[in-house]
Amino acid sequence: MDMYYYYCPSCSFFIYNKPDLLEGMAYIPAGLLGEQIEFKPTVELWSGNRPNWMKKAPSIIESFSDNGILE
Repeated sequence: MDMYYYYCPSCSFFIYNKPDLLEGMAYIPAGLLGEQIEFKPTVELWSGNRPNWMKKAPSIIESFSDNGILE
C-alpha cells in the first residue's frame, strides 16, 4: 500500500499525507494548524512523540503511541 505526500506548490512545505491503507484518513501535522482554523481531532497518532509542552486535545477519543494500525 502506498502513502501519498502533499506539499505546497509555492514553497514545497509538507502539508499532509494520505495512506491507501486507511481510506478517508489524512495525517495533518498538528503544529501546522496553529489556531488558524477550528479543528477538533478525534484520533491522535504517534502520541509517544508529542512534545511534553504540547497538551492532548480535549476532543481526542482514541490515542495511539504508534500509527494505530492493528495487525
